[in-house]
Amino acid sequence: FRRAMLPAYVALAQSFREEGVHLPSLRPTNYVRNVWHVTNTSIALAVLLLAPRAEWVIGASACFCFPFWFLEWLRRRLPALNERMLSFFRLIVHPHEAVRVNSATWFATALFLLSLTRSTLLCVPALAVLGAGDPIAALVGRRWGRTRLLHGRTLEGSLAFLVAAAMAAWVALRLTHASIGVLPAFWIAAAAALGGAFAELISLRVDDNLSVPVAAAASAALASWGLGVPW
Repeated sequence: FRRAMLPAYVALAQSFREEGVHLPSLRPTNYVRNVWHVTNTSIALAVLLLAPRAEWVIGASACFCFPFWFLEWLRRRLPALNERMLSFFRLIVHPHEAVRVNSATWFATALFLLSLTRSTLLCVPALAVLGAGDPIAALVGRRWGRTRLLHGRTLEGSLAFLVAAAMAAWVALRLTHASIGVLPAFWIAAAAALGGAFAELISLRVDDNLSVPVAAAASAALASWGLGVPW
C-alpha cells in the first residue's frame, strides 16, 4: 500500500511546494542507501588524503559536481531518461527525488565547496560528520525517535547524530592530524559535530547532504581558529 501511494503523495507534495507550502518527505528506512552513503563518504576521504595537491582534489570534485548538475538539467527535459535513472538506482533513491534534485548531486556540490577550502583539517571532520552522523540519525530516529523537534526530526535521532559524528570526526582527525593533539582534535570534532547536527535539524529546503558538511566545516574552522590551530 505504501509503495502504491508514494507516487501520489510525492506529486501532491510537489504541487503544495510550488505554492510555498512544505509537506514532509516520506523516507522509509533504507539500509542499502545508508551503506551507499558511508561508502561514498569514505571514497571522498580517501581521495582527499591521497591526492598530492589541493588542486587535484578541486579538479576531482569538479569532475563529479558539474556533470551531476548537467544530468539534473537533462533528466528534467527527458522524462524517459529520468525514469531509467530512477529505475537503475531504485535501491537507493527516495521517491521525492523523482521531481527534486537528488541527494547525490547535493553531495557532489558539497565536495566541491569543501575542496575550495584547500584544508584537510576542515574537510576531514566535515566528511566524517556527514558519513557517520546522517545514517545513524536516520536509523535511530526512525526506530526509537519519540520526541519530535523540527521538520520530522527527533531528539533521539539528533543526539545519536551528535555522538556518532563527534566520535567519527575525532578518530578521523587523530588518524590524519595527530600533531594537533588529543584535546584540540576533540574540540574541533565536537564543534564540527554540533554544527552538522544543527544543520541537519533545521534543513528544510536545502538538502542535508549539502548543509551538514558545509556547516561542519565552518564550525571546525571556528573551533580551530579559537584554539589557535592553523588550517
